[in-house]
Amino acid sequence: MRLVDRVAIVTGATGGIGRAIAKRFAQEGADIVIVYLRSPLANELVQEVKTLGRRAIAVKADISNFSEVNQMVQQAVAEFVKVDILVNNAGTSSVRALLPEMTEEDWDRVINTNLKGCFLCTLLAARQMIKQRRGGKIINISSIAADTTYAGQLAYVASKGGVNSLTRAAAIDLAPYHINVNAIAPGSTDTPMLRTEKEALEKRKAKIPLGKLAKPEDIAATALFLASEDSDHLTGSIIVVDGAEVINRTYD
Repeated sequence: MRLVDRVAIVTGATGGIGRAIAKRFAQEGADIVIVYLRSPLANELVQEVKTLGRRAIAVKADISNFSEVNQMVQQAVAEFVKVDILVNNAGTSSVRALLPEMTEEDWDRVINTNLKGCFLCTLLAARQMIKQRRGGKIINISSIAADTTYAGQLAYVASKGGVNSLTRAAAIDLAPYHINVNAIAPGSTDTPMLRTEKEALEKRKAKIPLGKLAKPEDIAATALFLASEDSDHLTGSIIVVDGAEVINRTYD
């Protein structure tokens, strides 16, 4: 039980990776704030957390909107008194277009969710953590796409590169307050979103030296390490969890 009596906010908590993180944290003793935008699964996840013996609430919020993120943090504090952990997991890769066909709206939709959303949640959660004077852990979910790329994914790649840079810069700014900021960069992961692209899935799997896709639980295990006291001297790091997928891509 490495997170006993901690309070964790998990954005995008109803997706494959977010759900695995929320459940793993609950198993380790944390109460969970489940942040979602459209998913009908939020209340179901609340009940799953409660069956694990922990408390949970579902909060609907557009993470690219300052006032909604502020309200999200205030709801967490109203329910649980404090915020110890933030996992910036919410993201989108919905825009798939080559640069000449992209629109400004395509760019804004991805950047606002993946990068601006990460910034706003980090900003407002950090302010709460500073007020508490207890330190804290902020974990950003990035992607190996920040270091390698796929055709038609310009906005996504740029956003995840930005998340990595934000992680490093925020780690420096928040270190005096004993707030650790790190990121996880998953490789190809067996989530419902990826399963819809069967042809791409098989191509990606063939590039992974370990011969298998990551599971959401693999990412959750790394998130647990970063949320726990085991990582107290680790900040500003990007941990790649990809089965050496990025390394293998350099030989294409």
